Amino acid sequence: MRMAPPAHGRQRQAGASRAPRRWLAWTFNAAVLAVAILIVCIGVGVLSFKMFLTVGLVFGVPLIVAALTVAVVARRSG
Repeated sequence: MRMAPPAHGRQRQAGASRAPRRWLAWTFNAAVLAVAILIVCIGVGVLSFKMFLTVGLVFGVPLIVAALTVAVVARRSG
């Protein structure tokens, strides 16, 4: 005869394990964003720091908005 597992056994705290993964995900997203901006800067032919800042703003802001949108949608749907 098999016994059912206890109904109120040890349970992990939900917030404790999610915090390190969340920081890891944001760090990964920031690294991918930096690489994307660097690739665009190389492709455009950035020669000065002022051009780098301009390309960073023109391409970086939409990429950040897109990344934040994906993160919010993923958090709300899951």
